[in-house]
Amino acid sequence: MVDSNYDERESVYPESPVPDDDRLLPGELPFTAFGQHGVNTLDKRVFEQGVYWVDSFGHSHKIEEMDKSYLHNVKEYLERGAKIFYLGALERYVANKLTDKLLARVNRDEIAEELGITTIPEMSPEEWLQATPLYREITKKISQ
Repeated sequence: MVDSNYDERESVYPESPVPDDDRLLPGELPFTAFGQHGVNTLDKRVFEQGVYWVDSFGHSHKIEEMDKSYLHNVKEYLERGAKIFYLGALERYVANKLTDKLLARVNRDEIAEELGITTIPEMSPEEWLQATPLYREITKKISQ
């Protein structure tokens, strides 16, 4: 007999640093199922955490273990693509709000809005990028 509280995904993948991965839909995999979207496809959740960078082959790299040259390259890549990545973040923002409404779940962004905290639609692409945990951690690591 299988424990009804047991989640097989937790035993297969490393613990996910992405906050919303504690609320996956049936069939969804956590962020740490690296490479799940295929080659040259960036999992948008990468911006919501500051532990891993995932390259174009789907291989994960712990930011704390990356050398400064690679970190600089990633930072420049993110800055060049800020507008496209921002559009992906907006898409995810809307999808999460809709999904939470359909499932009668509390939406973190709606709470932030009620508290007067700036949300993604109120930011420019550059402001959004600079506010992401990924970018902040990369920038911090470069300056050390």
